[in-house]
Amino acid sequence: MKMNAAQKVVVVIWCLLVASVCAYVPWKLSAERLQSATAYSWIWSPPEQWRLRAVVVDIGRVALEIIAVSALAASVFLAAGWLPPTYLRYSLRLCLLALAIILLSIILSILFIYLFFGKEALL
Repeated sequence: MKMNAAQKVVVVIWCLLVASVCAYVPWKLSAERLQSATAYSWIWSPPEQWRLRAVVVDIGRVALEIIAVSALAASVFLAAGWLPPTYLRYSLRLCLLALAIILLSIILSILFIYLFFGKEALL
């Protein structure tokens, strides 16, 4: 199957989003029995307020974010493949629509995290 222009744009946006999720990661405090307090920071520099404590990247949350972005990108990719060729002339509109859907998925992912893990999971 050959990809059309809209599908190629979706793949590029997906790659950028996955790279950003992997570069700007959530951190959590890690002790022998206690794991809490999440903060986001670049992968190469842990949060400043936790310099003297044991911090680790919250891999579970990173995986959840990658799964959410991938699921949404896959649905947009498949939808772009089913569009007739006449609609592909409006690829800019399609790209903006794909970007809007991806941003909506990020917002829904944050809402999901808030509902199931609580407000302190987003801090």
